[in-house]
Amino acid sequence: MSDDAPKTEPKPAAGGPEQTDAAARKPEPPYRIHAQYIKDLSVENPQAPEIFTDPMIRQVRPQVQIDVTTRPLGNRLVEVVVQADVKGRIEPDAPSERTAFLIELAYGCAVEIGAVEKEAIEPLLMVEIPRLLFPYVRAVLSEMSRDAGHNILLMPPVDFVGIYRWKKQQGELDAGTADAVAAQTADGTGRPPATSTVPAGD
Repeated sequence: MSDDAPKTEPKPAAGGPEQTDAAARKPEPPYRIHAQYIKDLSVENPQAPEIFTDPMIRQVRPQVQIDVTTRPLGNRLVEVVVQADVKGRIEPDAPSERTAFLIELAYGCAVEIGAVEKEAIEPLLMVEIPRLLFPYVRAVLSEMSRDAGHNILLMPPVDFVGIYRWKKQQGELDAGTADAVAAQTADGTGRPPATSTVPAGD
C-alpha cells in the first residue's frame, strides 16, 4: 500500500482556542435590559359616580406630565423610571374646574450598561431607554383610563430629548449615575473590561 496518500490535518475540536478567541472578541452590546415593571400605579376617580351622568364628561381634557429618573444599582446596572402623571380636567380654564380622573404611573426597568463611552451613558439612560419603555407606559395609561370609565387615553409621542435637555439646563441631572457606571469599568471611561460578570437572568 502506497505511503503517498494525501494526509488531512485534524480539525480543532468544537470550543477550541479559535472559537474561544472569537467569542472573546465579540463586541459587547451597549446595554441589556434585565427586567421591566410597574413600580407604582395609582388611579383616582374623585367625581364618580355622579360625573358619569354629567354631559360635561365628554369634554374632559387630559393633561400629561412626564419625567425620567435614574438610580445606580451597582455592577453597571441602573434603574430607569418613566414617571407619567395624567389629570383629566373638566373646564380647566373656568372657576368651576373639576378633576375627572387622576392616574400616576411609575414604569421602570433594570438595565445593564455595556460598551458605552462615559459621555454617552447619560443620553442613553435619559433618552434611548425611556423611548423603549414608552409604548408600555402608553399601554398602561390607556388601559387604566378605560377601566376608570373614561375615554381611552391616546398619548402622542414624548420628546425625551427635550426633557433631557431641559433637566440638564436646569441642573436637575445627577451626574453621579454616569460616574458610578463608568467607575465600574476597567479604565473609568465607560468602556467595559475585557471580561465582565453578567447577573443571572435572561
